[in-house]
This record gives sequence, C-alpha cells and structure tokens, in this order.
Amino acid sequence: MGVLVRVAALLGLAVILAVPGAAAQARGFSAEERQEIDDFVAGNVLFTLYHEIGHALVSEFELPVLGREEDAVDSLAALMMISDEPDEQADAWIIAAADWFWMAYDQYGGELTDDHFAGEHSLDPQRYYALICLIYGSDPEGFAELAETAGLPEDRAANCPYELEQVARSWVKLLEPHEGKAKAPIRVSYGRTREYADAAAVLKESKVLEYIAEEMRQSFAFPNPILISAAECGVENAFWDPQERTVTLCYELVEGARQLIINDILAR
Repeated sequence: MGVLVRVAALLGLAVILAVPGAAAQARGFSAEERQEIDDFVAGNVLFTLYHEIGHALVSEFELPVLGREEDAVDSLAALMMISDEPDEQADAWIIAAADWFWMAYDQYGGELTDDHFAGEHSLDPQRYYALICLIYGSDPEGFAELAETAGLPEDRAANCPYELEQVARSWVKLLEPHEGKAKAPIRVSYGRTREYADAAAVLKESKVLEYIAEEMRQSFAFPNPILISAAECGVENAFWDPQERTVTLCYELVEGARQLIINDILAR
C-alpha cells in the first residue's frame, strides 16, 4: 500500500490524550474504563486529523473525487489508521473512531432532520458502518466478533474485504504521483484558550500535531505551506480551509470526545 503504509507508521507514536483536568471526574472509574476514555479520545483526535489532512491532499493536489468528498476522506483516514498487522492499540483507536458516530447519533436520540439528509456528510450511522466494514475487511477472522456486535449484515460483510481493497487501490493510485518530501513548510500552532486549557495542554504534551506534520513532510510533496492548528473554535468540529491552507482541530472536539465516552460509560 506504498504511501499509506508509511503514513500508518504514525501509530507507533505513544499518544495519550486523556485530559489532565478530568482526573477528578475520572475518580471512580476502573483502570479499564480510564484506558477506554484515553483510547476513545486518542482514536478520534487521530481520525479527525487524518480526515482533514485528506481534504488538504484533495485540495492541494487537485485530486479527482467521485462521490462525496467527505466519504472519500473518511475512507482515507481509516486506511491510515487500520494496522496491517494485529495491533491492540491501533485496533482500539480505529474502533473508537467508528464508535464516535454511533454514540453521537444515539446521544441525540437518533432524530434525523432535513438538515441531516441535506448535509455534505453521510448520516452518522452510515459513517459508522462504513468504518466497521473497512475494519472488518482488513481481517475478517480477527474482527468477526466486532462485525457481529456491530450488527454488520452478512451480505455487506461478505463484500468488505473487496471494499477495503478497492478503497486502498484507489487512494494509492491517486497519491503515489505525489510521494516525496514537502516542497514548502508544514507548521504547527496552538491557539490560546482558557476554557479548554486542559485540552490544549494535553495536545501539546502528546505532540500528535507535530508528529503528523512531520510525517506529512516526509510523505507528500505538498507544493504550498500548510498549517496544522489547534484552536478554540466556538464549535465542536475540525476544518480544512483551502484559502488559508490550514487544518484546524478544535479544542471543543477533544473535550467533546472525552465527555461523550464518559457519558456512555456512566449510562451503562
């Protein structure tokens, strides 16, 4: 898988993205539950960054996209996170990224409005099953229990290995011509925040933004300067701005992921 194999090496980074200020709230959780919180936040931060980097790749290299770009970069983020070999940590992170979509959908009572149907993203349950299919397709035997627990239909499951192969082949074909070191700087910045100081601190400590920036520098011949930024946005989200050439990870998303998994654990 060429380019994608090297990018997947990011998973060697020991990223711990538990919010330090949440220690008091974490009291009463078992060690297993605290690890689940860490994995959920880390997995979703990684997936979100890869997703937005996908938008940057499409934009900067003028890559053709058939269908929704949001679906395409979801699949790229999954490819970047799915390990070629059994890896409990990598598996926990990508499964956490899939779980986000189902849990977010469930948290709001599963109510769908016209805005959901008209949006540029697929519906959260669709994004969930798309990721589960790619994960399962990477190792049908190893992820058989995951597919069963997720309720992945047998007819869809049967095609998942082919679906993964097709997605990987497509992205590799698009990205291979752009392999190489970046031709312009890829920088990292952290915006000031008081309300989300803990999230900002843990992102800085983990150096996940710096590690991804370095991997992008070494993997893709970006023709223009790129900024990977963490900032307070006023919304729980992340963005690629093609005019400013900036990937922004919102501190609100980091805190939102932590609260989502904590709420889920408490509700069990």
